[in-house]
Amino acid sequence: MAEEQKKEPKELKLPAIKAVKESRGNGAKTNVTNVVQVAKTVKRDPEYLTKYFGVEMGLSARFDNGSGYCVITGHHESADLQKVRARERRGAGGGAAAAAAGGGW
Repeated sequence: MAEEQKKEPKELKLPAIKAVKESRGNGAKTNVTNVVQVAKTVKRDPEYLTKYFGVEMGLSARFDNGSGYCVITGHHESADLQKVRARERRGAGGGAAAAAAGGGW
């Protein structure tokens, strides 16, 4: 009898979030340039991922399906968005955000 090998689940390698600041003054916004790539990695719709960032950060967020353009109001560093994403992966994300994002990722 051959012993069955227990396979450890592979750690999901997520791409780093790339945030680009756009505009100045009252119209400050951040474009997440690789939201489609990140969403595919976690097997979620990019629109849900965008909505998750908006809910967790308490900001307005919008995703355009045609162009793959994700915009969040205000200027935010990539590191800030990485922290929000990491918080959800650890299971410490909010209930409303998890529901909006399709149950977490």
